[in-house]
Amino acid sequence: STYFIFASGTNLVVAQGKEGVLGDNVKNGLVGHWGLDEATGTVAYDFAGNSNHGVINTGTSSINRVSGKVSNAINFDGADDYVNNGTLNRIFQQLTVMAWIKTSAVASPYSRVVSAWTPGFILAVTFPGQVRIYLWDDAEDSITGITSVLDNNWHHIAATWIDDGIIKVYVDG
Repeated sequence: STYFIFASGTNLVVAQGKEGVLGDNVKNGLVGHWGLDEATGTVAYDFAGNSNHGVINTGTSSINRVSGKVSNAINFDGADDYVNNGTLNRIFQQLTVMAWIKTSAVASPYSRVVSAWTPGFILAVTFPGQVRIYLWDDAEDSITGITSVLDNNWHHIAATWIDDGIIKVYVDG
């Protein structure tokens, strides 16, 4: 199985193995790995070993913890819920970003899943339900998949970008 992983800006990394376990051999090159499966608190712990912990923000509501793909998960409301990872912004020459998502609706024009800014990227689910990656430094590049993920089932979504301009989006594959 493939994990939720945000890979470094210099190495493309896909971790495969037993769900819920991240060994030292797949941690090399990771910027962070956030399971978002904490049972309590407002810290999203980085299990890649880099201490890039985030703060879970839910606007005026409390954190909505639910059953996830592997263990616990957080149900983001699509309006003002997010995890702030502070200073992860960096110039990416290569990037792999992945997440497990389960949704039946998105905000228009899109709902962010993972993002980093200036320059950076947004991995999002668009209205009407396809996965899209936005990348920018001097200009914006983007690509949108064709598979809808608005079926209230778990989907593994991913996007890759390598420095020769190849951008790919994956849904369950």
